[in-house]
Amino acid sequence: MTPTDEVLDELELQLRRIPGVRAVGFSREHAGLVIHVSSSEVLTDRTELRHFVAQQARGLVDGPLAIEIDHPATEPRLSAAPRPARVRLVDVEVEGHTLDVVVRLTHLGRHGVGRGQSGSPADAARATVRALNALGAQVPFDVQAVASPVGHTTNQAVVVLLASDGDPAHRYGVAQATTVEEAACRATLHALNRWLDDGAFAATA
Repeated sequence: MTPTDEVLDELELQLRRIPGVRAVGFSREHAGLVIHVSSSEVLTDRTELRHFVAQQARGLVDGPLAIEIDHPATEPRLSAAPRPARVRLVDVEVEGHTLDVVVRLTHLGRHGVGRGQSGSPADAARATVRALNALGAQVPFDVQAVASPVGHTTNQAVVVLLASDGDPAHRYGVAQATTVEEAACRATLHALNRWLDDGAFAATA
């Protein structure tokens, strides 16, 4: 069974928590799912990392799996296609004189800014979408629902649901941060990161 985007998003989130993992990507081949893992440091035991990746994947994905581990500093792969650059969250600020939440993003040297009402995770999520549009992404998704469950940690957790008339699949994102506004921004990017990777900036590159 082919894993859904929601399953791959959750798997990516888990794999990024493994120490030394810098980036995670997926591709589908006739034999099954291929997981591409890039490390940020020289690995002394690639077998151990492969074991950790397989262990996390087997908890979410059925069927054949292949795992490719890439560390460009030690094993250049000149024939491999370059990974798309991720949108980076630069800053989430609540302006004292306007009480607006200001979201600043960057992507390949471009900068985008979005504004919303502070204290509202839904407005912070919409401000993130506005910042993505300012970067040239033309996001076709609307913020449908935002939840901030009550927790017992110092961080704020936010879950974001986005939907589009042209895409029947809902997109979910979850993240934690020290403020509810930042958590909503990060959750929105988490919900959209696979869509952004699939060529959202191709027209503006």
